Amino acid sequence: MTDTMSWLDPESAWLAKVDRAKHHIDDLAAEVQEFLAGSFGIVPEQGNQPGETVYRVQMNKPIPIHFSTMIGDVLHNLRSALDCAACEMACRTIGRDLTEQEEHACEFPIRSKPSELRKFFQQGIRTNLYGPQERQAIRAVQPAWLHD
Repeated sequence: MTDTMSWLDPESAWLAKVDRAKHHIDDLAAEVQEFLAGSFGIVPEQGNQPGETVYRVQMNKPIPIHFSTMIGDVLHNLRSALDCAACEMACRTIGRDLTEQEEHACEFPIRSKPSELRKFFQQGIRTNLYGPQERQAIRAVQPAWLHD
């Protein structure tokens, strides 16, 4: 894949994973909407001052535990999409299919400090996996960009 439009290919691994994450988000949004429709009420209470009324939101049922697993599925798919994109960046840098060792070294780094990101790029065979343009693209979306 060398054509820049291929980044938008719906058959690419990263977009397939992003689409799956969106499916989970849509399912979760529908379930949350249904949950909120009948799970809480507003209860008025006497406040600390005369004539003061305090309104409290009271949950009538617990938040379903499977909401957290759905959120986990979303995060897993999005993280996997980033790793797939990093692998494709490495393929484009090298200009061939990656060896098994190179594939294992591919991941999309998320680091909080610029020094940690530099260290990531300097580890083992990663020194050759990502070119200057790819490193800059990855660097531009790091939480550490505030420190640069």
